[in-house]
Amino acid sequence: MNRLILIVLIIGVIIVGYYLLAKPQNQTTAPIPSPSISTAQPEVYTSDLFKLKIVIPIDFNAEEKFNTITLKKENQEIRINRNGTNYSNLPDYIKDLSKKNKLSIEEINVEEKNGNQLVTTQYFTEPNKERKTIFIYKDYFVYSISSDTPGLFNEIDEISQSLEFIP
Repeated sequence: MNRLILIVLIIGVIIVGYYLLAKPQNQTTAPIPSPSISTAQPEVYTSDLFKLKIVIPIDFNAEEKFNTITLKKENQEIRINRNGTNYSNLPDYIKDLSKKNKLSIEEINVEEKNGNQLVTTQYFTEPNKERKTIFIYKDYFVYSISSDTPGLFNEIDEISQSLEFIP
């Protein structure tokens, strides 16, 4: 019996010794990123309903409902809408929209982006409440990217530049 215990102990020591010696000695651990360095990357968002792909700014979350994609960051938001229209061009659509909604959009400058009409507007929805909207026309649909938070106006430009229509 003592001999059996001695054999089991010797086998146990050999197994533990083998595990310790055979274990790789050069283990490396991944460096922990410094809290001051942001590793966040913009995210690409694809909408089959809207037939588009955009780059979402860092720290924004996307939520799609019916004809609106809402990009939220804390209490700030950017809205992307898609509306059908009978107008064959963007200036006529915007003139009608501003007339119906009593908006004072003074200047409508049409640009071309990838063969689509694009108009950037800034106007007041209420006294001292400025809104920036970029309208994009494609195949009898008008896409609008807008916010009434002046701190997000640059993000609206970035989103419109990243916008890519998909089949």
